[in-house]
Amino acid sequence: MNPTTAKPGQSVTLTLRNCKNPSQGGRAEGAVMGKGATARSPIEATDLKPGPKGTLVGTATISSGARPGKADINFACASKPDAVVTVSNTVRSATRTSVTPSTSRRRRRHAISRRSTDQLPLVIPRQAAVRAVPVDRYPLADCLRVL
Repeated sequence: MNPTTAKPGQSVTLTLRNCKNPSQGGRAEGAVMGKGATARSPIEATDLKPGPKGTLVGTATISSGARPGKADINFACASKPDAVVTVSNTVRSATRTSVTPSTSRRRRRHAISRRSTDQLPLVIPRQAAVRAVPVDRYPLADCLRVL
């Protein structure tokens, strides 16, 4: 596998040598992620095709869910599928970059107690005017009308 250390989402080149009949191809795949699961990590099943000088080659992408640390990839020639070669590689953690403007300032939060909310003034926007209408003459919906 090249590179031998990769992070999730990165493409890697897989190479298998010494197959008896490379024209038949081969396969590379990561370990099954759990009981009853079909997903594999760090790579999904990948077909290997004949390459230069009798090798089998393929390209795979490190799974986004691959955990950092050592991970095994199993290789097999189609001409001898029972002979599995396991290669360990290293999955790096995905680096997350966060941009924080240098001019940002934390806003202060003021706690408002229930007692202090009783004393807050009612604020009506300038564009709105409130007109009181006698309740006994009109339906409730018409009692206060914002103009």
